[in-house]
Amino acid sequence: SSDLAAGADWSQMAAAHLPPSTDGVTMSPRLGHAVVEFLGDIWVLGGYETGVENASEPWQMGSRRLLSHGNSPQYLLSDVWRFRQVATGVCSGQGLCLEQARVLTHAAWPGRHSHAAVVMGGRIWIAGGVTGSGRPARDVWSSYDGASWTIATALAAWSPRFSMSL
Repeated sequence: SSDLAAGADWSQMAAAHLPPSTDGVTMSPRLGHAVVEFLGDIWVLGGYETGVENASEPWQMGSRRLLSHGNSPQYLLSDVWRFRQVATGVCSGQGLCLEQARVLTHAAWPGRHSHAAVVMGGRIWIAGGVTGSGRPARDVWSSYDGASWTIATALAAWSPRFSMSL
């Protein structure tokens, strides 16, 4: 968007363009989440809950973003959010307007950060990442609608990993 090209602050853009979700909840600041485009919408999957001061700064070479609380399981998210572009609404006339909806507070998969996600075969797939044990995982999950999740395998043929791509 032209706002981004002009160097607009990401947190200001989020506040201007993301009204609260239909249930009144706003997605928490996070790191290590996965994002895919699925069914014409943007989906945000899990991550690590962190303070807004840590998550809202644009990444720069040489910067260090640390997990605020180590790998504490209570900060690992298994939530699923959907962002849909709408033509009218609270942010009408401000450019791109997205409607956010919390699809799940806790998906069937364990909370995680630094996992991979991809859309393939009409499904969202997630794999690996760091779960509550603080160690890389090797499980693979999929969903046909973003709400119902099925485990494909708990022990994929590859070694446990995080911060990878599919």
